Amino acid sequence: DTMILTGYTLSGFQMIINATEWVKKFSQPGDPNQLINELTKRLLRIDISATSKQQLKRDILLGGQSDDKYWTDAWNLFLSTPGNTSNTNTVKNRLRDLTKYIMNLPEYQLS
Repeated sequence: DTMILTGYTLSGFQMIINATEWVKKFSQPGDPNQLINELTKRLLRIDISATSKQQLKRDILLGGQSDDKYWTDAWNLFLSTPGNTSNTNTVKNRLRDLTKYIMNLPEYQLS
């Protein structure tokens, strides 16, 4: 939790997981299905069910919305207008929360 939320500092050097910069390197971070598939593939040795992935998508990335376009639009706006503080915070917080959630799964602990 510390690595994803506030970072770990030792001798003036801070280590923190920057989820937004990390997922920029993924093949299609604007596609919520592809994003979750790639994120779980990278973090878990044991895959989670399609139902669990759908729940993660709906509850975290889509914020309860039902249309995948919600995340795609937010991601594209994040890339094109980084000065849009509200959207930037939404994207960063959702990616942070998604990564944190996956890292707290039993499947992650068994990896």
